[in-house]
Amino acid sequence: MPKAYSAPFDIENGSGGVGIIITREPICSQCMSDREVDDQINALQENLERLRPLMKVAVQKLQNAPLGLRTTSHE
Repeated sequence: MPKAYSAPFDIENGSGGVGIIITREPICSQCMSDREVDDQINALQENLERLRPLMKVAVQKLQNAPLGLRTTSHE
């Protein structure tokens, strides 16, 4: 049975753009079998894919914000 998994990545919004940050280390559990390796890699890929639409929305908001209202806040 796979171990509980928490998201190791998040997005960071800033006036210089949008990026991905690592929210915890290590980013995957120690593996003892091929299946565990596959499960961990698949989970990381799914988490990165989860960020794609969030980053696109954040980029749109940044591009549409008036210059005086651009901040480095994290949404």
